[in-house]
Amino acid sequence: MTMRPHQLNLTLLAAGAVVALTTRLHASMTLYNDFGGWKNATPGFATIDFVLPTQQILSEQYAHLGVHFIGGNDYAGTASGFTLDGWGVQMSGPQTPAIELVFDAYQTSFAMHYPGWGGFYLFDGQTEIWHGPGLTGSGIKFFGGVSGTPFNRVIIYSQFGLPGADNIYFGGTVVPAPSVVAVLALGALGGRRRRRN
Repeated sequence: MTMRPHQLNLTLLAAGAVVALTTRLHASMTLYNDFGGWKNATPGFATIDFVLPTQQILSEQYAHLGVHFIGGNDYAGTASGFTLDGWGVQMSGPQTPAIELVFDAYQTSFAMHYPGWGGFYLFDGQTEIWHGPGLTGSGIKFFGGVSGTPFNRVIIYSQFGLPGADNIYFGGTVVPAPSVVAVLALGALGGRRRRRN
């Protein structure tokens, strides 16, 4: 098969975009420990409050928001530490000591109110782009960040005991990832050139 020059250039650019996605290392993060500051930096964010008709294992309950809970060990329920509204997410057992969320679209902002000790990691697929600091203290606390690199997966972890969160917030949606948009745009230009020939 013979490739025309513009087809070859697009193929090489697409390959370069994939390499850029898989080799980027750490995101720059602006961190917040106050909800007001994070909200101002993330207009139009979404909230997962975990208030459901019954306590239940989480999987696709928030698919309408583009969020999927992975692992089958996380449950929405009530606990004394969830002081915002009495509902939150906790691990149902020690099988996987983390809460894992996967997003349909890339995000740039993530935050949570949490009743324990822990933090979160951000990923682009399987590639870790940011590892948060450990969070400690008593009572309900807030921690959030705005990332310079889009992410589509988050793992919430605990330093002591099982992880949990009172509310989870996310936003700054990027659909699809910026490098994918560039490749798609160039593909459209290549298609127009072919139609002219």
